[in-house]
Amino acid sequence: MAQINLKRIITQVLPVLNSLSGAIGAPIRIQTTEGKLLLGDAEMELPRGKYAIELAGEVIAWVEGAAVVEPIASLLTYLVEREVEKKSLANEVLERYREINLLYNMADKLAACLELQTVVKTAIEEAHRLLKSTSASIMLWDDTRKLRTIATTGEEYQTGTIELGQGIIGNIAALGRAELINNVQRDPRFTATDLPVSSLICVPLKAKEQVIGIINISHTSPVFYTAGELKLLVAVASQVAPAIENALLYEKSVEEAKAREANLQQQVLLLQVEVDQAKRERQVAEITETDYFQQLQRRARDLRKKP
Repeated sequence: MAQINLKRIITQVLPVLNSLSGAIGAPIRIQTTEGKLLLGDAEMELPRGKYAIELAGEVIAWVEGAAVVEPIASLLTYLVEREVEKKSLANEVLERYREINLLYNMADKLAACLELQTVVKTAIEEAHRLLKSTSASIMLWDDTRKLRTIATTGEEYQTGTIELGQGIIGNIAALGRAELINNVQRDPRFTATDLPVSSLICVPLKAKEQVIGIINISHTSPVFYTAGELKLLVAVASQVAPAIENALLYEKSVEEAKAREANLQQQVLLLQVEVDQAKRERQVAEITETDYFQQLQRRARDLRKKP
């Protein structure tokens, strides 16, 4: 329950309360349920009427006096509820600001990453920090079109590979729709391939409208994940997926560049062999074409002709 300073609220509207008390011609006394005096005279004799000031259905204070003071209790109940709403709205705004700030920070970190492992490690650690969880993981399609875990944080677990449509995670990947499951074991899609957890938020990672993987946030104890937390992880996924795609493209370009370099080195080696062979042939030709070599050949022929 929100913490409310009822004394401060009463002070703010004290002129109104005094005016109402004077208009109805009846003194009032306001005390908390613990007996702390907030307004009036503790020693004054008043009619025995007590009218509740409530917050979320719970009595937090009493307005004492004649029956005509009951509207004052209703007014203070209204003011307390409005104060709670204002606090809740302020807290929500602050929370959204905090989340947006964290998302911007994560975007900056991801923008500076090119290697896949750096991207997924940064993303999963930020997601784990943003949402209450004991574990978090990112899974991507492997060459056999199965989901394989490539990054985890928090408690260790083994998942192996998951096929499209298999279990909760495989089903979410097939549908391409984010889900939160607050009781994993009771979900009809639950299988032994799923994470050994009680509560789970699972969001597909999409790049160009194609599912390239899954990001999971989970808790080993039963927790109640909210729609707001689901939307937050969806926002995280929307930034992570393009960064992963860029890292995969960078990784592919690096591999292709390495392959081109290896092929070029092989061609250079073959060319070097051809050059060396040509050099040897040229050297032989240069030797055989000299007058001295021609004379040696003639002498050799003459010697063979002698008996």
